[in-house]
Amino acid sequence: SFVSSASGLIAVRFFIGIIGGAFVPCQYWVTMMFAENTVGTANAVAAGWGNLGAGFSSIFVGGIVKLLRENAGIEDDKAWRIAFVP
Repeated sequence: SFVSSASGLIAVRFFIGIIGGAFVPCQYWVTMMFAENTVGTANAVAAGWGNLGAGFSSIFVGGIVKLLRENAGIEDDKAWRIAFVP
């Protein structure tokens, strides 16, 4: 297991929060950079690309897990963990 203590879990959640926290500054930046008549579309596109990327990555992760299970003989629970390591 990657995390084996409460302090390790807190540290991991902290860094996940920092990474996930980039969404709000991005939306603020887009709001400041675009004119009022286009800011809604710009924010929708900026946020939408993030959601689209997450959707496509879930498709690829499933394929990676399948390859790890079938070609490398790795068990399901470990294959998922390996597939999500960046």
